[in-house]
Amino acid sequence: MNFNNLLTFTSLTWWQITIIAVVCSIMGFYLLTFIISLCFVLSFKGKMKAKYKAICLQINQRYTLLTKIEEYFKEKKLELPKEYLSLINSLRELDTSNIDESKRLDYLKTLNDAKAHLVFYVEQLDKYYNDKNYLAFKESYLKSEDEYRRLVASYNLDVNGYNYWIRGFLFRYLFKMLRFKKKETIR
Repeated sequence: MNFNNLLTFTSLTWWQITIIAVVCSIMGFYLLTFIISLCFVLSFKGKMKAKYKAICLQINQRYTLLTKIEEYFKEKKLELPKEYLSLINSLRELDTSNIDESKRLDYLKTLNDAKAHLVFYVEQLDKYYNDKNYLAFKESYLKSEDEYRRLVASYNLDVNGYNYWIRGFLFRYLFKMLRFKKKETIR
């Protein structure tokens, strides 16, 4: 029986063999481009994860800067505003090393509000307005905000690249089957 199958295969005409070769070439090319696309998607996914951790570290750095300047003012026996203390105390229990994406905006808003209350209060006092430790704190905080914006822009570029590859015309359904989901950019 196997000998008959072999004879049947060899009895194909040249145009049948050409069609089989073309179809196999197209399928091979499709598979190769899918593997390349998958490599790009996994690369973007890894970069996004690393950059999100860096974003969390920048947020953690802001929190640390606020607590350090708070300690400095407490050493100077300066009574800090109640609004600042309540905001910063609400952040003390949170894990700042790995912030959940859904809570990141709330966390940032609370941090920025706490900083605004502290800066407004301290800048009303002429004694600390030109204090070198306070000025260093403000400069470090501004650098941290700039670095955060740079990281967010870089993260958003990776998100756009990731979304581009998973929504590609040829492989959209394969990536859906593999459970790759569209990511949202950070505002």
